[in-house]
Amino acid sequence: MTTLHGLSPQDFCAFLTTSGIRRAWLAWDAGAGRVAASHPALEPLARLLEADGRDFDRHEAVFFQVAPGTGVLQGATVHRTCRGQAAGGVRFWRYDTVADWLRDGLRLAKGMTQKNALAGIWWGGGKGVMARGTGLDGKGPIDAGLRRRIYEEYGDFVTSLAGCYVTAEDVGTNVDDMAAIFSRTRFTTCIPPSLGGSGNPSVPTALGVVRGMEAALAHLGERTLEGKSVAVMGLGNVGEPLVGFLRERGVRRLFGSDVDPARLDTVRAKYPDLDLTLFAVPRGDASILAAPADIVSPCATGAVLGEATIPSITARVVCGAANNQLEDPERDDARLAERGVLYLPDFLVNRMGIVTCADEAFGYVDDDPAIADHLGATWENGIYRLSLAVLEEAKRTGATPHRVARALADERSFAPHPIWGHRGQRIVVRPLAKEVVGEVRQARVRVLPHAREDRRPRIRRPARLDPAAGEPLGRHLLRAEDDRVVVVAVPVLVQEPALGLDLVEELGAGVGRQDVERGDARREVLDVTEGLLEDPLVVVVEAEDEGGLDDDPRLLDAPHELLLRHPRA
Repeated sequence: MTTLHGLSPQDFCAFLTTSGIRRAWLAWDAGAGRVAASHPALEPLARLLEADGRDFDRHEAVFFQVAPGTGVLQGATVHRTCRGQAAGGVRFWRYDTVADWLRDGLRLAKGMTQKNALAGIWWGGGKGVMARGTGLDGKGPIDAGLRRRIYEEYGDFVTSLAGCYVTAEDVGTNVDDMAAIFSRTRFTTCIPPSLGGSGNPSVPTALGVVRGMEAALAHLGERTLEGKSVAVMGLGNVGEPLVGFLRERGVRRLFGSDVDPARLDTVRAKYPDLDLTLFAVPRGDASILAAPADIVSPCATGAVLGEATIPSITARVVCGAANNQLEDPERDDARLAERGVLYLPDFLVNRMGIVTCADEAFGYVDDDPAIADHLGATWENGIYRLSLAVLEEAKRTGATPHRVARALADERSFAPHPIWGHRGQRIVVRPLAKEVVGEVRQARVRVLPHAREDRRPRIRRPARLDPAAGEPLGRHLLRAEDDRVVVVAVPVLVQEPALGLDLVEELGAGVGRQDVERGDARREVLDVTEGLLEDPLVVVVEAEDEGGLDDDPRLLDAPHELLLRHPRA
């Protein structure tokens, strides 16, 4: 029997639909020391993340949905938000399994945390991942209208996350796609220039990679790129302009590969005076890394430096734009070092995409120093100087450049935003609270004190109950962890629920009740006093109107675990 994580993304969408799950999440519960899942049916994925010591790094949350109109599997992974909202582009790519799709998001989001921290910008790390071949995208070629609908739905999805994730452009996504996203959410960068944004960030990204190459050569005692040979894997948004920058710096020979033969033709036509050796390759082919070049530059997808490729690399330097180039970060950096290959980590040199678009809301000036300094030779945190510092520290300590850069990035990533602090983690709980299993047309919510027994997580799963008999849907504990973190579990959440938000955000005033109007639905919500927070509470959700609930048995079988943070935290 195929495991849940072994399903194809298309089959996973079918599983979610059959299970009545349109929106879902997996989130790290620091108090319990485990990953919580929005639905019991997704518990195997929560356990998969917990067991993953390579890619999972206590990510704050993974959100995903089956898009309501197009049926495309869409996700957003939030790694760490100490420095600010999780920022990173949305990738539209093909994945063989759900595990591949999840792990790509985990790796990419963590890479963005590291990249943003090293760049010194006040963003956390996140990434969007949409699975090609799912929903209507799996029914044949997609036209412009369908593509726009897919990205509009992704914009709606990002809006629903309340700003904990800010999206941008990435592999498989273009400027027109970003315009579609921007039409449905404010939480995006890389907006087209015609709409006041910075546009495609690929060109400055390529230039940043060149500065990393120049730092590597300087470390090795070489003067410039002039006369060198370079192999570029991937000649798309970043790889093609990279060829142009290398030509300007006197590179004598260039090898290149891409899955799209048309891109090869574009490069040949644009640079007829360059000594080019270009290959069209199938997806997943990394043979270009073995080219007889001085430098190899992975600029396509990640995880290309591993057991199958490292032994064949003859270049002295690896420096590219692709994210997460090491197949196993705990193993493959050392293998490159053993072969005498100088590896510059991607998150050290490929920052210029996010640097260019990160602050576009603050306007533009000519020769903006906030951007130019990253590419110059004088600022100690610029790509060139910081790369040199990392390489020198690696030489001094015997550690690999990857480990030196990672340690520095991790240290910086925990620095709280100078104005907002760790606000991102508080934002994360809002979409956790808003996930909907079904709609309760009318319900009564009661919150009762409960005697303190211990501080261990306690989640009671409800049995299947009959709403027609007037039985309560279930009782679950709401507790305080050191009077700071609140954990609540309820079996049913209503559309745009005020329940979770009030329990967190209205602390401190006195116990009171208020009616909340949402169309024809009436709900009672409660303000919880700080005094009541001293002891665990029992949350009871009961059907109140005749019939009680929609005729949907999923409402009775799908408890939610919500991770909510006290505002004082």
